[in-house]
Amino acid sequence: MSSSNNPLLAYILFGLIILILLELIFRFQPIFFLIGAILLVYFGLSSKRIRHGKWLVLLGLIIAALSVFSSYVFRIAIFLIAIYLLYAFWKSRAGNKNVQVTLDTEGDIADARRQPYFQTMLVGSQQINEENFHSEDINILLGLGETTIHFENTVLPSGDTVVIVRGFIGKVTVYLPYDVGVMVHHSSFFGETRLLEHFETGFNQSVTKHSKQYESNTRRVRIYTSLVAGDVEVRQR
Repeated sequence: MSSSNNPLLAYILFGLIILILLELIFRFQPIFFLIGAILLVYFGLSSKRIRHGKWLVLLGLIIAALSVFSSYVFRIAIFLIAIYLLYAFWKSRAGNKNVQVTLDTEGDIADARRQPYFQTMLVGSQQINEENFHSEDINILLGLGETTIHFENTVLPSGDTVVIVRGFIGKVTVYLPYDVGVMVHHSSFFGETRLLEHFETGFNQSVTKHSKQYESNTRRVRIYTSLVAGDVEVRQR
């Protein structure tokens, strides 16, 4: 992830800290424990008996930690940070694994219509390559990894072709020719989104875009992508 996202991440972390403090304030029981913990630390540091003071400081820190850990916002923050770290780890390791996915080119288009493409993969990267193939619908379920779909040399039937990609963390890239209509809807909690001529990055994204000739085109591709954290790119070329 680019360094331009670091200020955004800092604001999010600052907001989570404020929410934790607000929750501790309005939930009276935790705030009493927190005040008691602060007093224990204060008296421990002020104590002339070094050993006794150390025990007071340690007890105060333990009570303070338990007060913070009991916060629901803190638990949510830990979950979100874990997702972000997994996303950053995937970004640093992207491209190390590659699984080539080829579709059977034998048979006519009618046979292909009766057998939509479906793929499930927990971890790894897959690419539906640029060989000529007949395709109607594509449904991919991905855990952690990268999916690239090339439609440049695809024989698309008249009507709507549906592409559905759902995953946890990763990147989805779809390349399409200019002579088809494209509608794409993407949703994710965090990541970068490049849909046709649209670009945005951030949290809680839900974006829908159409190509200019989508409504009037006889061959159309409808793309639905959903990720917890990751990037999506849909381009015509």
